[in-house]
Amino acid sequence: MKRYNFTTFTNYNTSMDGHLTLKAVTRNNSGVYTVTVNDVKENTIGDKNIGGNRIFQKNYTLQVQEPVSEPLLDVSCLLDGGANIVCRTDVGDDPRFSIMVNGRFWLENSTSSRTVGDANEVSVTAASPGPWDITCSVRNRVSESETNKAEVICPGEYRSCWGSVIASTVGVDTGICPGDP
Repeated sequence: MKRYNFTTFTNYNTSMDGHLTLKAVTRNNSGVYTVTVNDVKENTIGDKNIGGNRIFQKNYTLQVQEPVSEPLLDVSCLLDGGANIVCRTDVGDDPRFSIMVNGRFWLENSTSSRTVGDANEVSVTAASPGPWDITCSVRNRVSESETNKAEVICPGEYRSCWGSVIASTVGVDTGICPGDP
């Protein structure tokens, strides 16, 4: 004997061409549903139809996703004048990220490379000198959002020359390199 769990949706619309639209679904509604359509038979007993032939039956998988939140864009300057760019979303199922720098994709349609708690994030490193116009976008099957930062500049090129002023095992950044005037 097969056992069925029936779910009743109170917020739905049907159209004349057979589309069924469910409204106000939650993640708990995710699962496999069987839709069965029977033709109408004229024989009725009281208010009930006593039959009809099955004309259609198909299983559908419903996957409910939480929309993505507005992405957070963090830019950290590196010592060499480059930047570490992190794009993160705190909310949303199966986010896909893109990072665009100066109109060019550096990362496109990528899944999260790191999960921190419930947040998902990706990062890229800009080695070229700024300024940078940076766009971080995140999307999933039900929503999308983006954040921009314009004219991001990190300090110029950083030079480090290590000497042995204090001890041979401890380097001291003198800011003066061999061959400097």
